[in-house]
Amino acid sequence: VGFMLVPQCLAFALLAGLPLEVGLYSSFVPLVMYAVFGTIRQVQAGPTALISLLTGSALDAAGLEDPTDRMKGAALLAAITGLLSLVLGVVRFGFIVDFMSHSVMTAFCSAAGITIATSQVKHLLGVHLERHHYWWETVVDLLKHLPDAHG
Repeated sequence: VGFMLVPQCLAFALLAGLPLEVGLYSSFVPLVMYAVFGTIRQVQAGPTALISLLTGSALDAAGLEDPTDRMKGAALLAAITGLLSLVLGVVRFGFIVDFMSHSVMTAFCSAAGITIATSQVKHLLGVHLERHHYWWETVVDLLKHLPDAHG
């Protein structure tokens, strides 16, 4: 688990547009918290690709460009999300998931996969691109910078 967790969390930090040290912290702090509070084996402790993507989108929408501001914003977002999750867990609000259709969840996961893949191709090719709001803007910008790729 440790061999995969640290590099995976570093990649998730990049996906959210956060500094790499945030990924390092996110690889071990959730495990300590899970050891104290955790009761469900099926829940992944730590960041996921979808959470990182949504965090990056929220920070972009808030207009946070400076790495320090992004880290503060991500910490605040994590605290609010944790508090909200705790409140919803106490009032047993998990039943609402039963009303979400399988096709909606599949479409969301597929769209997130496309967005993640298009946002990470720049690292594969060694091209510097700005963050874009829509995945097709990233693809267009990537095609423009394709001659600059380090092949």
